[in-house]
Amino acid sequence: MVGEIAVLDGGTRTADMTSLSQSEVLVLGKASLARLIADRPAINRDLVQFLCQRLRDTTEQLESIALYRIEARLARFMLALSEHMPAASKMVEVPLLMSQTELGAVLGASRPKVNVALHNLEEAGAIRRHGSRMTCDIAKLMAITEDIP
Repeated sequence: MVGEIAVLDGGTRTADMTSLSQSEVLVLGKASLARLIADRPAINRDLVQFLCQRLRDTTEQLESIALYRIEARLARFMLALSEHMPAASKMVEVPLLMSQTELGAVLGASRPKVNVALHNLEEAGAIRRHGSRMTCDIAKLMAITEDIP
């Protein structure tokens, strides 16, 4: 979801979005949202829960940028892509459908730092790169996520 803050407070959007593949987009404007809330008041609760989760995610991302080295942030990102439980110790194939520049924007780092971090994860045996796919060692990535400088 993009533009939720602007549709709620009438201000400008705080973020943009770029699709990495062909996408179908649905738009719900301010007037339509107001009618929907009037017709279904329970949506307010769901909207508050959604916004609270967004705030938690943003707080976690800022904390990650402030506390963790780029390799740990990248490892956390790869684990999130793998959608596996922390206890898993398997090799998992993960698609990476974004450039290093885009990955840097997600992780709060420059493209060169992402490049070095990918190399370091590869050297550590945590990932193996195959074009736009990576084989991830879940246990090694988990160990790297805890690496606070």
